[in-house]
Amino acid sequence: MTADIDTDLGIKIGNGKKEVIEFTDVDCPFCKRAEDFFKNADVTRYIFLYPLDIYHPDAAMKSVHILCSADPAEEYIKVINGHISEFNSCREGEETLKIHRAYGARLGVSGTPFFRIDGTDINGADPKIAEMIK
Repeated sequence: MTADIDTDLGIKIGNGKKEVIEFTDVDCPFCKRAEDFFKNADVTRYIFLYPLDIYHPDAAMKSVHILCSADPAEEYIKVINGHISEFNSCREGEETLKIHRAYGARLGVSGTPFFRIDGTDINGADPKIAEMIK
């Protein structure tokens, strides 16, 4: 847990040495591009879903689906790669998405992707992320 965020409420991917907190919109093309930074990286990612409704009207529905699944990490990968076309909903997923959004608002997230790496906040799919997670 960081001072701002309970990482246990995020979607954990990996078990690496470096911790990355990430806010993402599953329909955001820049978020999808940022996924490449983490291939083969020794990181633990804590992903918080932050749908930008005005740009991606289906992202909230997809986010709730991910949060309702038995394995959110696996489902996140499927959804962000476009491998799912039917989406489920549940109250717990809706409530968790509200918490994810509140965390993002508390950190001042206004766009996605947004990363916190070693206490540094990075907006966007900035190539310097690759250097920071080595």
